[in-house]
Amino acid sequence: MRTITGLRVGWGDLTYAVDPTWVRRRDDFVLGAVTSIASSPDGRMYVCHRREPTVLVLDASGSVTGSLGEGVVVDPHGVTVDSKGNVYVADRDRHVVAVFAADGRPLRELGTKDQAAPEAPFNHPADIAVAADGTTFVADGYGNSRVHVFSADGWHLNSWGEPGRDPGQFRVPHGIGVDSRRRVYVADRENDRVQVFASDGKLLDIWDGFKGPTDVCVDGRGRVLVSDHVPTVTMLDAGGHVLVKIRAYHDTHGLCCDSAGNIFVASTAGSCVIKYALVSTA
Repeated sequence: MRTITGLRVGWGDLTYAVDPTWVRRRDDFVLGAVTSIASSPDGRMYVCHRREPTVLVLDASGSVTGSLGEGVVVDPHGVTVDSKGNVYVADRDRHVVAVFAADGRPLRELGTKDQAAPEAPFNHPADIAVAADGTTFVADGYGNSRVHVFSADGWHLNSWGEPGRDPGQFRVPHGIGVDSRRRVYVADRENDRVQVFASDGKLLDIWDGFKGPTDVCVDGRGRVLVSDHVPTVTMLDAGGHVLVKIRAYHDTHGLCCDSAGNIFVASTAGSCVIKYALVSTA
């Protein structure tokens, strides 16, 4: 894909320059279908794709500097980073969440590797979110219809959700995010909505108006970004009011934002990461 010189999207103080070739190409490296991306507090980026090595480490310029989980992570579907720089990867087809230190050392696994569990951790988990205190929320989205909660040291605390269309029920909880108030946002993909919960699973709100939402992230100002199949990226405030909509390219399977307010979208169909660089701030 060629660079789209001068293209801007968004509106007002939330205007972005588009870079669909953010990942620097190398002769010895081919980027596969990109499933998810996460930003670390130290500026590093983690990109999950469907080629070996499956989890790539990149610098802020988009250059690949390393990898992690080689021979361990088979089908990385979701990725996030906690405040300490630890990396959490939802290995969908191995039914686990693998946790690595910032230097790539394996720390622990949540779930039982290669063993699916009905409505228990896990059956093809999709995504992870980690609160400031290390509490971990997992969207167990493909085989199950639940959110599972773990302590910072990996103990399973509780779960909520069941299959269905009613409030609090899920049909493929595909993406998940958590804000500083421990409000949990779940992209309920096949129900075309985002559901908002307290950390104990109490339903707080339902946001409609999406078409197959795939991922949720929360930026440093508490704004919530949602990617969906339109393809669109929507930014909302914590009350669900739309701040900006961004036309995306290819599909929008995952997204994240960095500390500078830039947005990164993972595309499986395009085998790329699209960077939306903030031009001005709100």
